[in-house]
Amino acid sequence: MWTLRGRTGCGHGSSLSPAMHGMVAARLGRSDLALRYFQRAAAIDLADTSAAIDGGVHIAALGGIWLMAVFGFAGVSLCSDGIAIDPRLPAHWRGVGFRLQWRGRHVKIRIDQDKKQLEATLEAGEPMTVFVNSELHEVQRDQILRLGLGI
Repeated sequence: MWTLRGRTGCGHGSSLSPAMHGMVAARLGRSDLALRYFQRAAAIDLADTSAAIDGGVHIAALGGIWLMAVFGFAGVSLCSDGIAIDPRLPAHWRGVGFRLQWRGRHVKIRIDQDKKQLEATLEAGEPMTVFVNSELHEVQRDQILRLGLGI
């Protein structure tokens, strides 16, 4: 931790640090700041901006990038009665897609920023609840839930 003109900051000594800061920034709606952290986390291995990578990749940073995309930019939260999605994609991203497993269910999510649409498909498991921007929706197996988004 360091201080500059009364402000505290983080030195990001860990390869996971930029991704965690980025995930928080995305969830707070600060997509531009989150994207800078995302790029910094990706550069750890892609640009070798950190320690030498001759011993392998920074797996924590790679996992953190996935966490940023899903729990940050896509806005996924795991709830006791379903999953919640509140997308906050960076302006120039066209979309993001991923799969999740939640309580024995396999869910495929696709957020299309161009079409301003979210698709959720329950690929396996019992019907479940998906909250999208705080609105409750029921997802049935092998049916695609398509919703318009105000993004």
